[in-house]
Amino acid sequence: MVFIFIILTLAIIAIHFISKDRYKETVEGIDQKDFQLKKFLHIGLYLLEITKYKYNTPYDKRLKSNLGELYGARSSAFYLKIHWANTLTLVFMILLLASLVGISFIGNEGSPEDLRDNTIERPDFGEGDRKLQLVATFKSKEGEKTEEVSVVVKEESPTDEEAVTAAIKKLSPKIILGKNPSLNDVTSELNFIKEIPELGVKINWRSSKPEVINEMGAISSNNNNGKEVVITAILFKGNSIAEKQFKLVVKDLNLNQRPSPTPKEEAVNIINSQMEDYSNTLVTLPSNLKENSTTYINWAVASKKDSSILNLIFFLTVVIAGIIYALNNEVKEKLKKRNLLIQIDFPDFLNKFILLINAGMNVPRALEKIIGDTQSDRPLYRELKLTYSEIKAGKSELQAYEDFAIRCKTTEITKFVSTLIQNLKKGNTELTHILKLHVVECWNLRKSIAKQLGEEASTKLLFPIMIMFIAILLIVLTPAVLTLSSM
Repeated sequence: MVFIFIILTLAIIAIHFISKDRYKETVEGIDQKDFQLKKFLHIGLYLLEITKYKYNTPYDKRLKSNLGELYGARSSAFYLKIHWANTLTLVFMILLLASLVGISFIGNEGSPEDLRDNTIERPDFGEGDRKLQLVATFKSKEGEKTEEVSVVVKEESPTDEEAVTAAIKKLSPKIILGKNPSLNDVTSELNFIKEIPELGVKINWRSSKPEVINEMGAISSNNNNGKEVVITAILFKGNSIAEKQFKLVVKDLNLNQRPSPTPKEEAVNIINSQMEDYSNTLVTLPSNLKENSTTYINWAVASKKDSSILNLIFFLTVVIAGIIYALNNEVKEKLKKRNLLIQIDFPDFLNKFILLINAGMNVPRALEKIIGDTQSDRPLYRELKLTYSEIKAGKSELQAYEDFAIRCKTTEITKFVSTLIQNLKKGNTELTHILKLHVVECWNLRKSIAKQLGEEASTKLLFPIMIMFIAILLIVLTPAVLTLSSM
């Protein structure tokens, strides 16, 4: 698996350098605000080129139509290609990151060489503990059973510096509990270890009630139910000495026998006890469970069918699907924003247009005047400029207005264009009157849009206001709480 991740990483890097200077002219005119991965689009363009993608799926056709509305029908095919290049580039960047994570993750896993003659070699100090997945085959008279066993191979012992401090942190209740479930439910002998070998720290024990628990960790057979005992561990090495206390509650032993451990639990307990012996850099795995046991164990390193790798693959699949959905949704959001801007700008344009028509100008002349006086690059005026340029280039007014309505795809402009076309075909003395009625509707729509945007802004401010309110409450209440707690 490591080999696969390395190959994938090298392939992505190679594609980057091969295609780096190949598509400079193609991406030069692209706005980086629309495509933030502009500097790396050559990766996606190269992949599209070598795969010879045809852009003929139903999804591509819908996407091309949306992009045509955003960038114009003439540029829709180009921007469809750029959209897919942007998607592939983002996917490959995530794959590169996943490959690096995969290499570092799997590199810490065990390999068959880690297990030789039923022994495991500890990592050098500073390398950290290593997780090793083993397969134990238990053979007994009842039959054969195979189970996976996860083992953490601890690193070699550190230097003597701050050994006592490290030992204090290492000496946890779990170590001394033995077979007891918790410090509040002590029913059997405690595990009072005498040394932490990897740190070279010796330990002496002291009990506040030796008649209940002695310094060896043994519990007296007298009635001790509910008695509290404080156990003090005295850790020392050289001239350094420190203490750590544990508060225990002793309870009478339950007459019901606890369930006997499974073979896997017994094997793990034996391995863990071996891990506590740091005098040897090799850890010997047990070949049987007990000295006279008829259950024998064969060990092998587990195959790399680790669930974490499957989780990584599943995560990448979800992320890639999410990227495709998000980028497609981004196109829809841009289109929605464009149509909204057209609806906002249209009433103002229509007012100017009616004024110029009343002044005696024809439609093309009125468009020229509005375009010349309005230095705006908003979607409506870009489309008006294109429409006027087409009329000047020789396209019929009828066709130019119809194309204008198709590109904008808003009800208001469709109605406006229908009125203009009717005026061209049949003549209409009431053109300005019809347009005045239409402009009233457009202004009402614009007011409705403004109200809706205001409500959305209020909703978006609700969460920050709640955070500020909580912060104010904390500022006001904290001094009161501190004052009450100090009384």
